[in-house]
Amino acid sequence: MPLSIRSAANSGSAFSTANSASNYQLIAGGGASKNLDIKVYKRFTGSIKVIDIQNMIIILYQKTGDNELLANFLVDYNTVITVGKEKRTIADLKEGDQVTVVYTKCPKGFLAEKIIVKTNSTN
Repeated sequence: MPLSIRSAANSGSAFSTANSASNYQLIAGGGASKNLDIKVYKRFTGSIKVIDIQNMIIILYQKTGDNELLANFLVDYNTVITVGKEKRTIADLKEGDQVTVVYTKCPKGFLAEKIIVKTNSTN
């Protein structure tokens, strides 16, 4: 039975990548469909400017040439934080740490799925 994937928001278009988590439908040849939630992961690398443990938010700073960017990320209890091979918590992060955040878009903003703290050996 042939299968196709279509965006639930625009059922007439073919599957394409999106900038955020999206809802897609799996369409079976007989017309039956099943909704699929597809997460699109992105990365942002920068230094930690602000850590708000109470609200579970970190703000990263990145300078590229003349461009300066600030990016806010939500951290939850499923966020994996690592330094080298060791797992850590948001309380272990420090302002100025160089990190790479793997994130997805969620209704409240950008959710950090993984935070990788760069050490001298991983820079």
